[in-house]
Amino acid sequence: MQAMACCTMFKTCAKDPFSYSHINLTTSVSNVSNKIVRTMIRRAGKELRSLELGHVVRSDNSTTPLLTGKCLAPLSDNDGFIGKCLRSIHLYDVKSLQNSLSIDALAACSNITDLKIVGSYKPPEKLLKSLATKCCFIEHLFLETYGFPSSRSRKVSRALVDFLTNNPNLTSLTLIGFRLNDATAQILVESARKLEYMNLSRNPTIKGHFLRHSCKDSLVKTLILRDCLLLEEKEVLQFLNSLSTGNFRFIKHIDITNYRGLLSDGRKSSFNPK
Repeated sequence: MQAMACCTMFKTCAKDPFSYSHINLTTSVSNVSNKIVRTMIRRAGKELRSLELGHVVRSDNSTTPLLTGKCLAPLSDNDGFIGKCLRSIHLYDVKSLQNSLSIDALAACSNITDLKIVGSYKPPEKLLKSLATKCCFIEHLFLETYGFPSSRSRKVSRALVDFLTNNPNLTSLTLIGFRLNDATAQILVESARKLEYMNLSRNPTIKGHFLRHSCKDSLVKTLILRDCLLLEEKEVLQFLNSLSTGNFRFIKHIDITNYRGLLSDGRKSSFNPK
């Protein structure tokens, strides 16, 4: 966008849709506004394949991000003409993603296979419900929240289950900071038949019971439960012992590290395997 002011040749290149096939503005947040993003999306048109926006690394001392969900509006223009071409979306600290305009824009991306949203402050059940019916080819889902009321966790859990039911090709699932109980975690493992990577880190409620009951035929190769405050030592030990009997027979990597240790009889233990 800046180079096009240099000369006629650069100006011509800057108008070429292929120049905007893969848009990554995560390293120049201070110079990016909603208007610039909308312009670049429209210039890409049917050639748009991937889109990365916002702060990759969150900083509590950073200024308020300039980008909001409004910057995604062109994705839903003309019955989602541009959105249908998109395959990958990564959004970091982009505000107002739960309003109807943003949800419609993301739902227009019916062919995406890779979705990553970091920095959600509100329960994402509306977004998940919309994606469950409109985006059924997602293979990699990454959602990280900074916390939402526990009263909404049940609705979020139901929305997640519905989402997985409608996305049978999901192979990678990351839900950081979500309040999911063990029953929901078990359903997630058993519903996602092709799931190979699962990360439920920073879960404040999960105890590990789902590890005991999970499907023996699960394809999960990587399981990450970092800093889950209520994760119980006995459940972890039973899970590790059950590996020899066939549970999670494809498992290759397990990470259950917790800076406070695992829970044992209501107290924190020093048992903290990696």
